[in-house]
Amino acid sequence: MRYFVELAYRGTPFAGWQRQPNALSVQECIEASLEKILHQPVTLVGCGRTDAGVHASSFFAHFDIAKPLPQHLLYRINRDLPDEISVKSFSLVGPEYHARFDAICRSYTYFLTATRDPFNKDLAYAFYAFHKLDQTKMRQAASIIRQGNDFQAFCKSNSDTKHYLCRISDATWKLEDHNLIFQITANRFVRGMVRLIVGMSIQVGLGKLQLQDVSNAVERQIPLKFPLSVPSHGLYLTQVSYSKKLTPINPDRR
Repeated sequence: MRYFVELAYRGTPFAGWQRQPNALSVQECIEASLEKILHQPVTLVGCGRTDAGVHASSFFAHFDIAKPLPQHLLYRINRDLPDEISVKSFSLVGPEYHARFDAICRSYTYFLTATRDPFNKDLAYAFYAFHKLDQTKMRQAASIIRQGNDFQAFCKSNSDTKHYLCRISDATWKLEDHNLIFQITANRFVRGMVRLIVGMSIQVGLGKLQLQDVSNAVERQIPLKFPLSVPSHGLYLTQVSYSKKLTPINPDRR
């Protein structure tokens, strides 16, 4: 039997989603809790990867087990997991469903804040030169990003990416209160792509990069003069969409 699990996590204490040999990951924590409750080995397949410190308000994974899920599983697993991880639901799916390969698009949000807030620590990037940013040019840079399809210039070095083609359906900057918020949706992302795009936008906003530099990077894959990868703690995976409908079950009410 195959189940999808939807979860959310604060990425601050973790070395990313994927299991690591020498550091704690979100995947490791959830697998350990499921194995403790289900009394059998469990291997999760995630909808993608998030780097160390990146958060997720919606993340999906799937796993296979031989028997139906036990009663009160949501309560039991959330009681066992660290406070930074929350399991939202389980969905029984067919054996052909795949958390990664069946995802048709993913959305990320990056929070850039003008104020240093001790209650918002590790949840947004407090940028000291916020007031110097030309927001109009940043929005123009986002418009150029929406027109691209080859993002080699926005891929982290030493990546095992096989190709750099991505279909961007949305890339926008908006101002809310004291936050500049970047939202981007695509069918896939190459490693480090969102943080490099945000960094590029900041450089454009400060006048250190020109819009022509962005066009050259998107259209001709010319590396940026001043590549900047912003800190991971301002980044959130916010939505993963599937063409097939998922119907959550509630093991606590059976």
